[in-house]
Amino acid sequence: MLGNIKFIGELGKLDLIHESILHKCIKTLLEKKKRVQLKDMGEDLECLCQIMRTVGPRLDHEKAKSLMDQYFARMKSLMTHKELPARIRFLLQDTLELRENNWVPRKAFIDNGPKTIIQIRQEAVKGQNQHYHAQNQGHPSQQQAQSKDMQPRFIKKGQLNADEISLRPAQSFLINKNQVPKLQPQIPTMIPPSAQPPRTQTPPLGQPPQLGLKTNPPPIQEKPAKNNKKPTPAKEELLKMTETIVTEYLNSKIINDAVNGVREMKAPKHFLPEMLSKIIICSLDRSDDDKEHASTLIHSLRHEGLISGDNFMQAFLNVLDQCPKLEVDIPLVKSYLAQFAARAIIAELVNIAELAQPLENGTHFPLFLLCLQQTAKLRDREWLTDLFQQSKVNMQKMLPEIDQNKDRMLEILDGKGLGFLFPLLKLEKELLKQIKADPSPQAIYKWIKDNISPKLHTDKGFVNILMTSFLQYISHEMCLTEGDEQLDTPSKEQLDQEKQLLLVFKPVMQKFLHDHVDLQVSALYALQVHCSNSSFPKGMLLRYFVHFYDMEIIEEEAFLAWKEDISQEFPGKGKALFQVNQWLTWLETAEEEESDDDAE
Repeated sequence: MLGNIKFIGELGKLDLIHESILHKCIKTLLEKKKRVQLKDMGEDLECLCQIMRTVGPRLDHEKAKSLMDQYFARMKSLMTHKELPARIRFLLQDTLELRENNWVPRKAFIDNGPKTIIQIRQEAVKGQNQHYHAQNQGHPSQQQAQSKDMQPRFIKKGQLNADEISLRPAQSFLINKNQVPKLQPQIPTMIPPSAQPPRTQTPPLGQPPQLGLKTNPPPIQEKPAKNNKKPTPAKEELLKMTETIVTEYLNSKIINDAVNGVREMKAPKHFLPEMLSKIIICSLDRSDDDKEHASTLIHSLRHEGLISGDNFMQAFLNVLDQCPKLEVDIPLVKSYLAQFAARAIIAELVNIAELAQPLENGTHFPLFLLCLQQTAKLRDREWLTDLFQQSKVNMQKMLPEIDQNKDRMLEILDGKGLGFLFPLLKLEKELLKQIKADPSPQAIYKWIKDNISPKLHTDKGFVNILMTSFLQYISHEMCLTEGDEQLDTPSKEQLDQEKQLLLVFKPVMQKFLHDHVDLQVSALYALQVHCSNSSFPKGMLLRYFVHFYDMEIIEEEAFLAWKEDISQEFPGKGKALFQVNQWLTWLETAEEEESDDDAE
């Protein structure tokens, strides 16, 4: 828990968490839980002290002074309770003193780090001088009396200078280990006087005596390491730098200079969305060519690894939030934003699903449709259709709640020129009208060829709509409607008419179903749903199964695959199997007998 509080505190110190959340954390830690004794609150209070030390300076301002006073009054009262461990009480006391000291830590916290050799020497000299002066000032007469009776080696040497202290042994000690420790070192008489090192002279009155030979090397002057890292510029300065870079780039069109300028800014990660927002806004009131160049700059920054797709989406939403203000001067701001989004989709900076998520339920409607329009304009319809189908976006959820139905959706898409995204919806709406206008196989096939992409001819959804339209037309021609008693007991004329209409549509069915067992299974599911919608009239499903088999529209393998398939997508499978199970058993047995005959 303490680690999480430290993390929250550091986020708060960086202004990544709102003050209200920090106050809520503090209140939670201060509250005494029910059925929890005071002595068990140690962990909460330790976390409280930690978060106060981290974000206390940020929260302790005029607006929140009353709250902070209440917090610290509560902490002061808790500090006096003997039930709490001593460590927790001292932590509370340290935190209270920290606030009283205007959030400036004690010296112990400042000097607790490593020290340089120079600092250690200076502190040693300072401590020695203080000790020396204290003794001289305290009992001068007593010291003089003692110094006469004491051996020279016990007499205090006086204060030291930082330059005369060395961490290595004295040179005199290295020359002769047997010398007597006197102020003047013993020098052998065999050394000629010219080669003897000079003796130290008696220092003037009032100056401390020198220790040993003046041969110690000067102390190494360690320079503190220079911090070449420049502080991060303020937000306003970064925005001005961004505006300057964008303006110069849009005037010169030199992309490398702009990218290098952004790189040299060294903007923190949390500023990147605002930087991209500034790039977009700076180009909104300029020409379409400049907007395209601004998009190119954004994509180049992504290519160089300076921004991410998430940064772009945050910037996009930031500009959207400013739209009411921007529309005063730039009425078509949403259309211009749609251009940026479309180019981002084409450049794979974001995908359609990521763009759609924050715009669901008609948020900023019709911005999402404008983005698709611009994408189709910049690329082509077929490319966009494939990309949209891969995204698995539910288009109905992208509309306002009042328009979230198929008919209204198709109407809106047609109005925006985006009906091509849902060709099967158009097929479902128009095919039955076409069949009623001209039920001949040639006319039906020509209409499908002219209006439906060949890629969809092998789509299960296409086959489902095709079979559903044929079955609805046959029921309409037989004057059979849902709830009609004739559905269970059709006349002989109606049964003959049903068979004749199936024979009319047989060439079209065979054209799209021949040699495609999976599509034939889809056709059987369409028949199952049609019967389910009519409450499974007695004998209807079995009649169609027999007709499809006799007319060689559906193969034996497809019937058996439909029987074994388990799917919850289409309603009524259990009742359908009950009606045709005996016939399917016969079909399976007949197929096995044919296999045995072929083997013999």
